Amino acid sequence: MGSTGPLTIARALRPGSLPYDVAKDFTAVGAVAWAPQVLTARKDLPVSNVREFLDYGRKPGTKLNYGSSGNGTTPHLVIAQLVSQTKINAETFPSRGVAKR
Repeated sequence: MGSTGPLTIARALRPGSLPYDVAKDFTAVGAVAWAPQVLTARKDLPVSNVREFLDYGRKPGTKLNYGSSGNGTTPHLVIAQLVSQTKINAETFPSRGVAKR
């Protein structure tokens, strides 16, 4: 069982250090679940939709911070792509894993 984010990016994050080759050693059997990603913001951030969020993130002097469940995970890659494509000023603060109760 694996998540597409870490499986597809592992080779780029750790070149030469993996004991397996995702492309050669694994075969996709089927999807078990879909995990939609959502964009949330602090309640006091002066935005109410994605366009306002992006405009806010592009303002000179503005720096947004975002959390993810670790480098190379799907949430990290999704927000990194958003930052890259929209040119907002944002920095990641990855955690060591997902939240636990």
